[in-house]
Amino acid sequence: MLELVIAVSVMSILLAMAAPSFSQLIENNKIKRLATEVEWFLVQAKSEAVMRGSNVYIHKVTSPVPQWCLFSSLSASIGSSDCSNPPNNLLGLVTSSNFELATLDSSSTLTNFYFDPIYGKPESATIGGNYTYSLGQYTFKTVLYSPTGRIYSCILAPSTSDKVGSYEQC
Repeated sequence: MLELVIAVSVMSILLAMAAPSFSQLIENNKIKRLATEVEWFLVQAKSEAVMRGSNVYIHKVTSPVPQWCLFSSLSASIGSSDCSNPPNNLLGLVTSSNFELATLDSSSTLTNFYFDPIYGKPESATIGGNYTYSLGQYTFKTVLYSPTGRIYSCILAPSTSDKVGSYEQC
């Protein structure tokens, strides 16, 4: 019986020491998944514009706070600016409900723009426009280069980290 009590005590101490590293690993994977999802959301919208031969509009919605979402649709207007009420002609969606505790910076320079149907280039978007989002200690940025339509994600913080997965420092 004494051996069992000692074994359980040792295992509980080891588990308590390992728990913080698991939460760090989960946070790391969640921010990588968010960066990938935002990147591919934009790639899909760009491809849809060329394939359909019509403009595909991207809308950033940050209400009700703390919710946020990114919509792609065939409509320049989304009507209600609420994440719980997506437009009827929705093509793609990235939402905060899939990324608990992740925040989309309200100062992100991409709000509403569209991809043109000929070359898939972004129109009505600022040059080097971006979405900046955070989760825990990590802050990432997905940049859309207007002249070329290139989409790139990188790490803003922590600055001590060389790479997170395949993502490098900005």
